[in-house]
Amino acid sequence: MVAGIERTTSTINSGKAFVNPGIKQGKTASTSSYYSDPDLLIREYFLSSPEQRAKSRKVIVKSISSLKSVIAVLKWGINGKARDAYDGAVDLLAEINDINLLTDTGKYLAALSELLINSPDNNMLMMLDSLWEIFIKGVGCAYHIPAEQRFRLLFNLIPASNRRFFKATVIDAFLLIADEMDTEPIKGAIGRYSSEYEADRYIRNYALEALEELSCIGD
Repeated sequence: MVAGIERTTSTINSGKAFVNPGIKQGKTASTSSYYSDPDLLIREYFLSSPEQRAKSRKVIVKSISSLKSVIAVLKWGINGKARDAYDGAVDLLAEINDINLLTDTGKYLAALSELLINSPDNNMLMMLDSLWEIFIKGVGCAYHIPAEQRFRLLFNLIPASNRRFFKATVIDAFLLIADEMDTEPIKGAIGRYSSEYEADRYIRNYALEALEELSCIGD
């Protein structure tokens, strides 16, 4: 693959409020009373060392059963005060085993993107892009969920974007699941970025190299 797109993860404080797109944030699974304060557990996870996170994330993820909790993980992922927050957020999302929870999160981000499509607030748009980036990679890495379900989620919910890093993140996410399912649907999805209708030559080349990589799978 060509060199990876440089992350544009915002360091805006994770406490900044988002517009409510009107999606209900009900729980999708019950949690034990032991995990009654997911916000505190998530905070402790991100303020711990990367080594400690690796030991605790399989426990912490049991408390992540609502859209609110997943959004909290995403926002911590762009918090400049937490060490290796981006990787910590992706690793935590990768442990989620509930496709409905990830689908709800994708719908929330898509609705938010629609609301902010003409926003003059560039900082807010950059923050939203960063949340998408972490979410997309987290879905690609969510190994407890069948690859076909993750593919459909990414294919159906990812909004159109002209940002180079956003397109590259989507392509990378498809490659993450390519060795777990039939590659033909993935080739079709990536092919959208390699056609003559893609204005960004860099992305066309990035997609073409991804397709070449896919052609080697199973050989």
